[in-house]
Amino acid sequence: MAATAPPAAARAPSLPAKFSPSTVRVSAPLVPMASPWKPGAVAWGIAAFYVLVLIQLTSWGMKWLPRKVWHGIHMLSYPMFVLATYHGVVAGNADRSNIVFVLVAAGGCSILLFAATARVLQARHKRIQKSLV
Repeated sequence: MAATAPPAAARAPSLPAKFSPSTVRVSAPLVPMASPWKPGAVAWGIAAFYVLVLIQLTSWGMKWLPRKVWHGIHMLSYPMFVLATYHGVVAGNADRSNIVFVLVAAGGCSILLFAATARVLQARHKRIQKSLV
């Protein structure tokens, strides 16, 4: 008896036909909406990358920037985190495994918990310092 291939629904998921190496342009990772793979979600990741580059460049040029300008640019790291998280959750990965979603969610929750704890401790420290003066 000859072996038959399993039905299409039973096979492991693979890359969509439109996401082959021949359809991906060199500009796709740099130009928003140029990617054939979920262009909207990838565009948010590209925007987050550009904000990250801006933050890094201003870090290197910190001594030439006014403090308020530098601080304002670095405050963009919060919306950048949201953009990158959205990108990671919505764009997902090509093999559709849940491990990426779990890692992004766990990392995001850890960062948010750390940031909230740091803010609370910082406010408490400032109150204690004011009461001592």
